[in-house]
Amino acid sequence: MKREHFDYDAFSVGDVYTRDEVASLGRVEGRQPWDWGGITQFKNCWLLWLTLDKRDKQPNHRYNDCFEDQGKTLLWESQNQHTLQRSEIKHILAGEPVVVLARISSNVKGVTQPFCYCGQITNSVAGREENPVRLRSQVAQFSTQPTEALRDLYNWKPNGPRLVTDAEVLEEALPLSQTSTRRKSNGQGRSTDPERNKATERRAIIVAMEHYANLGWAVEDVGVPGMPFDLLCTKEGSTLHVEVKGTRGDASSVNVTHGEVISARDVDVPTHLFIVHGITVVTDGDTVIGEGGEMKCLEPWLPTDSDLQPTMYRYEVPQT
Repeated sequence: MKREHFDYDAFSVGDVYTRDEVASLGRVEGRQPWDWGGITQFKNCWLLWLTLDKRDKQPNHRYNDCFEDQGKTLLWESQNQHTLQRSEIKHILAGEPVVVLARISSNVKGVTQPFCYCGQITNSVAGREENPVRLRSQVAQFSTQPTEALRDLYNWKPNGPRLVTDAEVLEEALPLSQTSTRRKSNGQGRSTDPERNKATERRAIIVAMEHYANLGWAVEDVGVPGMPFDLLCTKEGSTLHVEVKGTRGDASSVNVTHGEVISARDVDVPTHLFIVHGITVVTDGDTVIGEGGEMKCLEPWLPTDSDLQPTMYRYEVPQT
């Protein structure tokens, strides 16, 4: 197939086609269904086949594919064995032409369903995830007046929670050198998505509160702007401050403020640094939720200057 030229200009966005019709209209040799799917390489483009509703598939074939932004964006996953160094992934991220054929279900009442031609996708962005690789693409031939088949694809959403991927929140593509060498994000880092951040932080607070409550502490969430710790714990006349950090990466580093450091160095009231790392963020309808995570606790937490790495400075602008 990679030596064949696929005539994608012969297709109309929003029309539906069987696999045999795709081969005939595209002027390429047909294949058996199991050889004619996934990502198919041609001399002039890549053909991406998507079946959105995968509830009848084996768990390892339930890829997270759906349209977002009323159809302007496509979120899709590669096969599970793919990595960022896989040839087709590297070619797609390099900007080679990709055209999409999609359908909601593979079979309805025993009848094999055709595919709707969605046109080209561009500006594909991959997150750091691998096995599978998760991507976000712009639908270059988005239709403002979609056919019924295309409108159904644009509006379809998976049932239940859906994993929020790296690619969804990246403002621009990561360099291939960065995506291929960082399979898991290190430390807390910075994120541009406030809903993901809030869900991550809230998950960490819930885990921490349950942890200290199980140890017999009365726990109060006092984490408001300006407060240098998150939890106030009391037990039998003793007081404990807990600074809580949540991260979707590992526990190698976290971001702390000047006020949090000063408070932790107050020897009159001990402070713990409670980190929940490896949190997963999912969407359930319109709600963003943090799940899972592993605990790491420093008790007491007494940060020294050598433990701190300045990442930001306050600059007093000269008044003239």
